[in-house]
Amino acid sequence: MGTTMLEPGWYLESTDNSDFLVSLMVDRDNGTNYFMVVNKNFKDDVKLTLKLNGIKRLTDVTSGSDKKVRISRGKFKCEMVSGGFRLYRIDDNVSLQKPYEDDSDTNLALGKPVYSTSSIGENGYYNYKVVDGQRKSSKMSIGWRYVGSNDEEIFITVDLKREIDINRVDLYPVTGSLGMNGAFFPRKYTIMYSLDGKDYEEIVEDTYDSDKPLSYKFDTIKARYVKIRVDEVVNFSNIYYAEIGEIEIYNDDGTIPEYQY
Repeated sequence: MGTTMLEPGWYLESTDNSDFLVSLMVDRDNGTNYFMVVNKNFKDDVKLTLKLNGIKRLTDVTSGSDKKVRISRGKFKCEMVSGGFRLYRIDDNVSLQKPYEDDSDTNLALGKPVYSTSSIGENGYYNYKVVDGQRKSSKMSIGWRYVGSNDEEIFITVDLKREIDINRVDLYPVTGSLGMNGAFFPRKYTIMYSLDGKDYEEIVEDTYDSDKPLSYKFDTIKARYVKIRVDEVVNFSNIYYAEIGEIEIYNDDGTIPEYQY
């Protein structure tokens, strides 16, 4: 059976002004949807009446065992101790997540989760700044910078959130006086891809000796993760650096403009 989205405008409705949080979760192995309701009141227990559009079957799994939830006219009861929570499994073939609908000319890396060996995490250097869509460095958005040793695997990885066709990766150096126009861009690096985040295959290995953006086009592959592995860092006064200003990933049908600032 297929999976469908919940009705538009799904919500949790409470009968009073109780203060609670809602977290959405998806089992990475089987795609089952869960949601957790948390009582933010650390003094009093609460009894809520909640509603989710489009849900007909719900199971309370808070205790570790299944307990079917009675739903009447789309509503169900939720009782929580002070500071407690209830965890529910959605048994219908529905999803709480909005599916991605990237267009063919969209930068697939834009705003996606990013993981790295480490990032200095200050002064405009953060992991997420490498996929924020800002190709030219500014004081508030410079990119990713690694500072450390050269005896560990150094990498930065973009999670595209699902398997998708890609055939182009663009890399932008940090620009201006902030990064001395690519002065700390990796001198040697490998672009890799993976479906599961564990086993990676090489797309291209290259060296960098300029101050310009780089664009790599290749035969279409299906990937979820794209990793830039740094094979040679920059040694500056016996301190090792690697930095990238922006990463862009495309499924280019030939109509996407060439990379430029």
